[in-house]
Amino acid sequence: ARSGTPEPNRVEEGRSETRWEGGPGRLNDMIAVLKSLGGQGSTAGFDRSQKELAEQLKAKGVTDTTLVPGDLAFELYDTYGFPLELTEEIVQEQGLNVDHAGYRKAMTEQVERARAAHSSGGLTGKDLPPDVLERLPATQFTGYTGHGNAAKILFVAPIEDGIWQVILDQTPFYAESGGQVSDTGSLVIGDDHMHVSDVRKVGDIVLHEVRSEVPPSEGMTVQAQVHSSERLATARHHTGAHLLHAALKTVLGEHVQQAGSEVSPKACRFDFSHPKGLSADEITRIEDLINEQILLDRPVEKVEMALDDAKKAGAVALFGEKYGDRVRTINVAGFSHELCGGTHLDRTGEMGLFKIVSEEAVAAGVRRITAVTGFEALSYLRQREAIVADFSKTLKAPATELPSRLAKMQAQLQEKDKEIAALRQAQAVAHAKTLVNEVKTVDGVPLLVRAVDAPDADALQQMVEQLRHAVDGVVVLAANIDGKATFVAGVADRYTKLGLAAGNLIKEIAPIAGARGGGKPALARAGGGTEPSRIGEALDRVAGMITSA
Repeated sequence: ARSGTPEPNRVEEGRSETRWEGGPGRLNDMIAVLKSLGGQGSTAGFDRSQKELAEQLKAKGVTDTTLVPGDLAFELYDTYGFPLELTEEIVQEQGLNVDHAGYRKAMTEQVERARAAHSSGGLTGKDLPPDVLERLPATQFTGYTGHGNAAKILFVAPIEDGIWQVILDQTPFYAESGGQVSDTGSLVIGDDHMHVSDVRKVGDIVLHEVRSEVPPSEGMTVQAQVHSSERLATARHHTGAHLLHAALKTVLGEHVQQAGSEVSPKACRFDFSHPKGLSADEITRIEDLINEQILLDRPVEKVEMALDDAKKAGAVALFGEKYGDRVRTINVAGFSHELCGGTHLDRTGEMGLFKIVSEEAVAAGVRRITAVTGFEALSYLRQREAIVADFSKTLKAPATELPSRLAKMQAQLQEKDKEIAALRQAQAVAHAKTLVNEVKTVDGVPLLVRAVDAPDADALQQMVEQLRHAVDGVVVLAANIDGKATFVAGVADRYTKLGLAAGNLIKEIAPIAGARGGGKPALARAGGGTEPSRIGEALDRVAGMITSA
């Protein structure tokens, strides 16, 4: 079936509308839409989905003045395979809306639970009896041509309460491989929906992590159904990764090699070899090349052939893949040709839009691009539009004037910062004048040692420079600046000639408070002291150093 997504909330002219509480309404139309996406779900399953929605709405007290709870919308999707777009279309007929924030939160929590289960080693095949992999036939993968099929459960093994490892004779579920995440979906039998949360491959056997209150059993025939919307979103990102690889080679050079990837319903992450970061112009050129292929709506050809023939045809092998004698190639003629066992679109136009959202370094000589396609790209652009709209509202300026307005504000802030710094330094200097009366004489040398308040190290230094001349002796001041001990010492010229050096004083006392620094005989300073509470202890050393000098 050709991949694609219908326009949400579209009502065809002349179609009669039946409100939700009045009965099945447009259920048959919805099933037709889902089948057009490549799904093979049963009518009975959607009948139960419809009943579940009605029951849940009633139980949760949803009225025409409330939002449909996001966790309910996600439960309908996660457990019964009911797409969010169709749930929205149904409830909008009653004047309701779905709580999108709650839906995203529920989805995030489900993903985190799945990751936690996987990280704990739940679906590894290690706990299977040793003869299982030998006696069971290879699992037939049907996911290239459809999103669902009838299947027989050949083996069941518990992982923990409510979670099982299940092996089917055939499966539409893609097992995580080659950078593509595994499918999720359901095993349906009658009114029972068992959630498939993870899929792994061990040899030629595919393991399904199944979560259900009703335990699966061997010999049971089920309807294995992939979440079509997630499969299609993953296919968009996987085909996008292939186009990205080709575009990188075109823009940056043939030295570009894939160094890892991950494609999921949410994004495409692609690591590649390149010695430096990409410029804004390079990113634009890459996006333009890919979106040009999308607008051309080129066919994405999938052909199985001998490995040697694929190599002769110029197909590129992807990082981390293991290939047998027969391989599957993904070809966008004249642009991209790669070996790949993942699931892909039928035409590039089904991607809708390709947008790079970040580019960064991950290791020496290795860069990473994260990109989004389809609805995820649309969501990304809408988020950016919302940010721009907020700025426009706050600054009371149209979006086109925001760069110049922000530049002007930045210049104004820099001027204000300079004025503030000048005022703080002036206050510090004024405060320094009041300290002259605290000068003591040690072995005939006028000495001023004091912990003071100062906004920054430069202001502290200005205080010392002024006092050095006013005291005509030795001045050592210290301050706790942003939680760090800072010291500045100054020695009048007539005493530097006698061997007193500010640098020596600083090197002796600053380490006591964890500070480091140095300087010339007349002026020296240290900063970054990690123990500002010991400033007083450090300053107490100064008089003894004058005496022994």
